Amino acid sequence: RAADGRVLATQAGKGAAGAMLGASAEVKTKAAAPGDQSVDLDPFGIDSSGIGTASARVIGRVEATFSTAGSAAVQAHLRRDILVASGALGAVALALVALIASSVVRRVRALADASARVAGGDLGARVDATGSDELASLARDFNAMTTALAAQHAKLDEQASALAERESLAAIGRATAVIAHELRNPLGILLGAAEVVGTGDRPAVQRAQAAGIIGEEV
Repeated sequence: RAADGRVLATQAGKGAAGAMLGASAEVKTKAAAPGDQSVDLDPFGIDSSGIGTASARVIGRVEATFSTAGSAAVQAHLRRDILVASGALGAVALALVALIASSVVRRVRALADASARVAGGDLGARVDATGSDELASLARDFNAMTTALAAQHAKLDEQASALAERESLAAIGRATAVIAHELRNPLGILLGAAEVVGTGDRPAVQRAQAAGIIGEEV
């Protein structure tokens, strides 16, 4: 299109339905040395006089109009691809979340079961502590706790056994002292009575009484 608005040339492409977008750009002459008349635009209906000057001037515009139908189709296809990819990624993410959640629940349940066993007296309960996450650290702490409890329990059992043995020995000693006391008194009486009976110069009455005492004590 010339500067005065006249259409100089057109080239139409394949028509398409849909909205249209337009773009245009000015066409300027190339600056040339004074007196240079090498530019000839007469065939295009443009006056060439004064063009070959040191300053350029606008002689027209190039205008282009484009249909957005193709672009809309590409955008629709792109949106569809994005939706499909998003759905696939969402499904994969959900599957990963479900897998991770299942693993976490399984490990937490194992810890709970082991804790119940410890509460029931099984100090040998252990859980899998492989990994480097928080649950693995908790499992290692749990295993260390049960190991310490088992060692302490064994120590307490040993101390209890030693204490029971000492108590048994003390009870035997007390029983022995009681038995010795219960035997010493009648044996002393028997000894005294036997001396009376064995003494010939004692009166017969005393000797008879001593003999009766011996019989009673025996």
